[in-house]
Amino acid sequence: MSGDQGPQQPPPPYQGQPQPPYPGQPQPPYPGQPQPPYPGQPQGPYPGQPQPPYPGPYPYSGVDPAAGSKGTASLVMGCIGLVGWIIPLIGLPLTITGVVFGLKSKKLGGGGSATAGIVLCSIGLALSVLNAALGAYLGATGQLF
Repeated sequence: MSGDQGPQQPPPPYQGQPQPPYPGQPQPPYPGQPQPPYPGQPQGPYPGQPQPPYPGPYPYSGVDPAAGSKGTASLVMGCIGLVGWIIPLIGLPLTITGVVFGLKSKKLGGGGSATAGIVLCSIGLALSVLNAALGAYLGATGQLF
């Protein structure tokens, strides 16, 4: 009569032996590892707490974004002013504007492009003033043509 008891079931696992999960069942975490949250549940720094809000954009670095563009404009005007000094009507306004932009950029915290722009515009301004003075002298004395 002992053979009529129906299908045999496997013996229960020992206390120290983990049970294998059923197909489709998630694996249990290792000891000391927190349980994964349910789908749609926010996960915070501690179990059961909501997630903190998103911190937003990067913190303000203290440099005005306009400082970089003014410094770059000063650098470009300085490069053009080194060629524009030949015609003082072009070189003088260009280099004066470049020096002003470079100084404003340095005041706002601009970097090396502002410094380079100030130097190049100053050289172009000096050359433009010398060319204008030489042209005015030659024109006044009649030695121009």
